[in-house]
Amino acid sequence: KSSITSAGGGHHSSQAGRNRKLITGHDEDHRCDKAAVVIVAAVVGALVAVALLAVPARRTPNLQVQERVEAAYVTNFHQRCSADVAKFASYGCPTDVQSPTSFFAKWSCLERAEDAGETLASACQQYMHGSSAKSPNVDMFVPVISNSEFTIGYVKAPLFFQSPEDSPVFKTFYAILYASDDVSEGLLVEHLGGPQAGISYCNTINLCRALFSIIGAGTHPAAFKFDNVHTDLRGFGLSSVEALFGVEVTADNIWDWMQLDDSFTKPFNTSDDATHRPRCADLRDKRPSQPEDYTLASQVSEWLKARFAFANECAHRFDFQDQYGNVHNLLQYFGTLASSYDLELLRMATGSKPMRLIGYSYGTRYAASYAGAFPRKLTSVAVSGTVNPVADNAVMSAFTAANTQNIYAFVMNSCRANPGTCTPHRADGKTAEDMADALYSMSLDDSAGFQAQCCGKVTQSKLAGLLRGFMVGEQEVNKEFGIASGSLYQNRTWPLGFILMPALIEYLYDNPCALVNANDELQMDTPSIDDLSTFDVMPALDGVGRKSLKQMVDLYVQTATVNPIGVDMASQYMQAMFGWPMQPNPIPFSAEGVPIVIANTLYDERTSIENAQVYRSFFGSSVLINAQGGGHCVGSENGAECFELMLNSLLLGTQVQDGHVCRMLAPLDFAWGRQLFLKSPMKQLLDTRSASVCT
Repeated sequence: KSSITSAGGGHHSSQAGRNRKLITGHDEDHRCDKAAVVIVAAVVGALVAVALLAVPARRTPNLQVQERVEAAYVTNFHQRCSADVAKFASYGCPTDVQSPTSFFAKWSCLERAEDAGETLASACQQYMHGSSAKSPNVDMFVPVISNSEFTIGYVKAPLFFQSPEDSPVFKTFYAILYASDDVSEGLLVEHLGGPQAGISYCNTINLCRALFSIIGAGTHPAAFKFDNVHTDLRGFGLSSVEALFGVEVTADNIWDWMQLDDSFTKPFNTSDDATHRPRCADLRDKRPSQPEDYTLASQVSEWLKARFAFANECAHRFDFQDQYGNVHNLLQYFGTLASSYDLELLRMATGSKPMRLIGYSYGTRYAASYAGAFPRKLTSVAVSGTVNPVADNAVMSAFTAANTQNIYAFVMNSCRANPGTCTPHRADGKTAEDMADALYSMSLDDSAGFQAQCCGKVTQSKLAGLLRGFMVGEQEVNKEFGIASGSLYQNRTWPLGFILMPALIEYLYDNPCALVNANDELQMDTPSIDDLSTFDVMPALDGVGRKSLKQMVDLYVQTATVNPIGVDMASQYMQAMFGWPMQPNPIPFSAEGVPIVIANTLYDERTSIENAQVYRSFFGSSVLINAQGGGHCVGSENGAECFELMLNSLLLGTQVQDGHVCRMLAPLDFAWGRQLFLKSPMKQLLDTRSASVCT
């Protein structure tokens, strides 16, 4: 995700989009993923926290009853395979039919028996392996729209994701582009990051098919030997329609709902001009504003308390009751681990062949979760833009804040090493770092800072948000300035954002009032209005660690003070430690024997090379390669050598040398960046706003 300030929808920062237009004159937003994961969670010691904040538990009256049923595929599997389960008990098959996880365990057990050379009864073998992507097991997968090349449909997933024997049904949607050959080599599952909907970029089934061919693994000719799969995870896109709006997705309305974001408060209009309101739509006016300055404990405290009340009230709108009178919360059964079980059900529904899985950004966490839960079901895995696989959100926030600040420091160090091209002709001898530090000091000192000189305020958070945008790839330069437009979001940060930043810093140091007066036009990344969405719930479900209000305030203030540019990304994990009344479903971040190629860039504001090194240590059969440059995920135009190695390993089984360096590092051309900035629409805007308005 590009910014914690964006709400619902595409999870890209509208503010940053405006900044990109100011630099380039264009506002296109082509992106391969939306990295990094956000926000909000339950509090340990809920009774104490609720008493402290005076937030009453609010239950929806007349709770809707959702019946717990045994899925048809459980019944049919038992009828056809129970004899084989008893016969091959030595392979670890559960004997307790009532076990809440016996279905998945028994299926896996029979696959182990087959791997060892055992033969199943024909009826059992046919039920487990007689289906395919083109002809799926309809007990498990229901196509909604299809043609000869493509289908979009859903698995009948158990809401209580490990227990299809006794659970309401949840519909998790997948788009499948069939293999070009008559016989598929299995599923190739690709997750582009976010977390976000993976199908929502489609407007028609033909566009879906075309897009599969030009992004990610689809650029490799071997990709179409497989059935290519993208998904809307639980709570996103098509997989959120019934949960948020109570509307069934059908062939008649699917293209309308394809454009849905995951906001819990934002109304959605369909093509028939009908307005659909999600469960928390009436709370939209209660959305709290984020702090203007995260170094001020009073602002942070008031915001956290307001957000706690907002999230708590919304979350209980998702309460429901089963037929036994037990109360559950629907959001509790979202999260990455639940989506891993849904993917396993899709694999079963299409013939149970081992899969190939590729993930970018958040998709690396999705890959880690499935690999940990079902390690024997994967032939190969490839990941890039690696999210740290540790479960503790406090550790994640510290990693993230330090990484952003360190990449900023790399730019400042590179500029200091090349003053003749980075900050030429300065009589005072100041470096870009000196000037940036001076701007930060001005943001903290009203008596001698922006207020005194320009009669206006620029907070530390806003200044940090502006500079951070130059490391996220949101500044795209068009042909007028010497570089082709159409860059992939976040992945072309290198080197454009890096070389533009020092020129902007120098201009603002010499013209501080331009920053004050252009505040609205620049729309720096923070502050903004908070919203609630599935995106916000995910880190709270995937990670552990809960903090008290005081601990949270101290953590924010300390992070903003030490790593001011990093607080925005770090907040995505910090908020997960305070707010939602759900408990974590931690991901199994470990697996032996799963061949994984990890490809990371050195200077990635979203996911650091340290993240990739930790990921490597969790998976004993993995190798790590790195592209010596910046940007988020490797791709055909960013770390192309590493991208090719990664795909060859995934699709062809090519061996990759652990530790290989894909050299793309060249000296940062700050002189070029200066020329680009001086001709940019942003510079033209700032020129018109540079005078003091003090009277």
